[in-house]
Amino acid sequence: MSQEKKGILEGRRERDLEKQYRSRFEEYEEWKSLQGEEPEVEAVPPKEEEKRKGCTKFDLLFLGLGFLVALLWRGCQGS
Repeated sequence: MSQEKKGILEGRRERDLEKQYRSRFEEYEEWKSLQGEEPEVEAVPPKEEEKRKGCTKFDLLFLGLGFLVALLWRGCQGS
């Protein structure tokens, strides 16, 4: 019996909500009909992504310099 009462309350709540928002929905439908049938979708060109190259000369140079600086740092700390 409690399930029946619960179902009735949910039904009433749904009807109340429907009554509450009916005017807004009708305004929306009216606005939508004034806008035209189908909105035109603008064509967005695909973004061109930069293609990454592999390991370049500058990458190798940077790694080599980093290695030399690390060796120099360790050498200075030891003395």
